[in-house]
Amino acid sequence: MAEGSCAISAAAAGGIEQDPIVAAVPSNQAGHPIHVRTTDLSGFSSEAIDKWANCHFVRNSQVLSSGLTCSRAVTAADCNQKAFFTI
Repeated sequence: MAEGSCAISAAAAGGIEQDPIVAAVPSNQAGHPIHVRTTDLSGFSSEAIDKWANCHFVRNSQVLSSGLTCSRAVTAADCNQKAFFTI
């Protein structure tokens, strides 16, 4: 992803049998979004987030996350993570 910060959110999409997805929105230095990336994951696990982050983030990315425990895994990809919680 581009330099600047990136917000990620893990969510379930669909009906009764929900598929886990992660969405990332990188921003430029002014804080404006550049584009959106959504990816289906194998599950809401630290392993899945770590694997995804290592493929899509550059080292030292600033990551804002939804606060799910698994989203802390971005730190294993040498990213800085800050959680924000929504109701």
